[in-house]
Amino acid sequence: MAVALTGARALTGIWQGFEPTFSSGATSSPHSSMALHKPPVGLHAALDAVRSENDVLRDANRIQQAQLAELVERNRTLEARIVDLEARLRTSSRNASKPPSSDGYAKPAPKSRRRRSWRKPGKQPGASGQHLAQVADPDEVVTHSPERCSGCGRGLAGAPVTSVVRR
Repeated sequence: MAVALTGARALTGIWQGFEPTFSSGATSSPHSSMALHKPPVGLHAALDAVRSENDVLRDANRIQQAQLAELVERNRTLEARIVDLEARLRTSSRNASKPPSSDGYAKPAPKSRRRRSWRKPGKQPGASGQHLAQVADPDEVVTHSPERCSGCGRGLAGAPVTSVVRR
């Protein structure tokens, strides 16, 4: 089973097992008379493959960087738009110069200017009640007598008085 290696793996595979040898083994410095064996035959082809793969990856990186810059700019534009729209949502006729009809159906409840108290509304227990009491001899008596019967419509001029109410 043969595995095709590309790029840096191919280069590593070719150089594996390659040992440089020096022409004179007794020299103290390896740089003095270094004569390396010729590299393996497929090394130039592997190096060209790595370079072409590197060029492809650089082009892909440039494209992705351009796309990233475009997306970052689009994100900034959309965030600014969101901030503007949220600010417009918070405006109403109470905090902006808009008519009350633009508030829609969700109008806030009217707020009372009275301070809250622990007392219930009406007369408090223990307080003296104030009223206009009836007197035995009033200053003025008003008599209300209907002219016609509300049921049949006949005149009530000679009819007897049936009840008297004092108020």
